[in-house]
Amino acid sequence: MADYSEQLHLDFDPFDLASETGHFFPGGQRQELLDQLLELCVCSSDLIAVTGPLGSGKSTLACWLALSLDAEFVAVQIRASLFMSGEQFLETLALELGLELASDASTDELLERVGQYVDTLHARSRCLQLLVDDAHELGEEALRCVLALLERQADSSSLGEDGIKAVLFGEATLRGSVEKLAPSAHQLLELKALDLVETTRYVEFKLDCAGFDGDLPIDQDALAVIHSRARGMPGTINVLIRDELTDSWTPRQTLPRLGFIERHLVPFSVVFGALVLLLFFTVGGEDQSGSGQMAAVAAAEGGSQGQPTGQVRVEIPLQITSASAAISNRGGGAAATTDGRVSGSIAGTGRGDRPTDTLSSSQRRSASEAGEGTAPAERKQDAATPARVVQSAPSDTGPAGGPPANTVGQQSLLAQPADSYTLQLLGSHSESNVKNFIASQPDPAAMRYFASRYQDKPWFVVVYGNFPTQDAARDAIDRLPSGLQELKPWARNLADIQADIRRNQ
Repeated sequence: MADYSEQLHLDFDPFDLASETGHFFPGGQRQELLDQLLELCVCSSDLIAVTGPLGSGKSTLACWLALSLDAEFVAVQIRASLFMSGEQFLETLALELGLELASDASTDELLERVGQYVDTLHARSRCLQLLVDDAHELGEEALRCVLALLERQADSSSLGEDGIKAVLFGEATLRGSVEKLAPSAHQLLELKALDLVETTRYVEFKLDCAGFDGDLPIDQDALAVIHSRARGMPGTINVLIRDELTDSWTPRQTLPRLGFIERHLVPFSVVFGALVLLLFFTVGGEDQSGSGQMAAVAAAEGGSQGQPTGQVRVEIPLQITSASAAISNRGGGAAATTDGRVSGSIAGTGRGDRPTDTLSSSQRRSASEAGEGTAPAERKQDAATPARVVQSAPSDTGPAGGPPANTVGQQSLLAQPADSYTLQLLGSHSESNVKNFIASQPDPAAMRYFASRYQDKPWFVVVYGNFPTQDAARDAIDRLPSGLQELKPWARNLADIQADIRRNQ
């Protein structure tokens, strides 16, 4: 069991793969889908296929479907393997049913033997429920064998009273195979990803099942990152949560015991340093000429005369007000306020577009040279600098002397309906980087950013658009420019964003 399980007093590790199917999470429409499957198993004669991405919870759903079926069903679970043939599939099914088979039985003989077993069940008013996991790996021949069993045991006189039924669980490619082989006799269902709210509830549910009693041991920012990386897939969420808890709750290793020399290294260093200082001052007192030479050198380097012997002149750097005034006079794009602070955003220095949040060395030199005057040609060249300054998006820029730049964007997000959605594009610890990103886009007015915290540091998140539903937001991803699509945007609920904004105001 992982170290964090002991630290959190858990009965077991709820995020371990071995316990993945031990508890059923009803959120994310999982309970509704399970209820729908149970109804189809009882009432429908069609082949049923449940599709979903890797890690979406198909295996867990299959296990709980088997446990939820009434006593009239005999549920058999089979995990398909890559390119499993029809004969291999029927042999695996027969072994699960405990049937005796000849070693050289053909496909027709296997179909007949399984059919006889199903007839026996049907005579006792029972039905064989076949559940095939990883069904997308089945070859076409194996899928035809499944359909042959269904057709062989179909009862045309009474709907839903067939001797055998089948539910296939697989990835998206399974849909095309089923539609091809059974175009008019199939039911297709889909497992969807969890949204951020459902992800939080999923983690809380897993911890509760393991006996955890307390506040969530993962902060919301870290959980949002995990949700984004996992794309709402419970299987991947388990892995990432396990890594996060392991890093946060694993006790530090005890340092090895130090030897005699290591334990006494600091005292020895102190004694040695004291001896060196004593020797230095003793020799300095005996050699007055040497100290006089040192004072002369110090006076020469300080650039002053008449300075008392033995003292070193300390150069005081220029105040920021002088630097900002010089930059303002030279067209540097930043203005000095009356209290000495610098307002504005310097995105370039005239020697390239290197973003910076502080004065560069060249700008400090300009400040020191400001008292000597500026050549007309140089002033003309620097006058173009403000045109290179990157401004933030108009929707996120506050009035001059007003609130912080992101306040307008945050107020806009707070004003949106809490049940609507937006697309989260990216996050950064640098607010200036976020502003520059928005300003570089062809439609900056459609973007907002808000302030949050991640890893105990300021975290600035860029979002795009406003959509009435989660599906509408997901559909909008395909219409984004290719550059934004490469950022892997994901739909995020406004209620979650508004709570994040208020928490960090």
